[in-house]
Amino acid sequence: MQRIGDTYDELLEIATRSEVRACWDFGHAYFNTQRFGVPLYPPEALLEHIGHVHCHDVCQGDHCPLIYNVVPWRQFIQSLIKKGFDDTIILEVPPSAFLAAGGLASLIESQKALASWIKQSRRTSGLTIDD
Repeated sequence: MQRIGDTYDELLEIATRSEVRACWDFGHAYFNTQRFGVPLYPPEALLEHIGHVHCHDVCQGDHCPLIYNVVPWRQFIQSLIKKGFDDTIILEVPPSAFLAAGGLASLIESQKALASWIKQSRRTSGLTIDD
């Protein structure tokens, strides 16, 4: 079943009309591509309306640590940073998922990979880096 906001065009329309910043859930975007055949990457116009990100990978299910390299989260973040994104990124991984992936180490590895990639993307985009 498709839900409101499952397509980028619909999410862009909602964000534009309501003037409310949108949440981009990386895993859901990946699954929507698989389920509904929608594009994996959003239109450029939507990137300016993103105010919140749920960053996670997928494996057997949703909301997995960033260790499986299924969801192109690095490219997603880089595209946001190029558009000036400097808002909230949530590493959305519940305890059951990180425990199944090897425990707390998988969550720590995910956090380090995410922080490192954000710094690298900001550097290559010519933005200052605040540690």
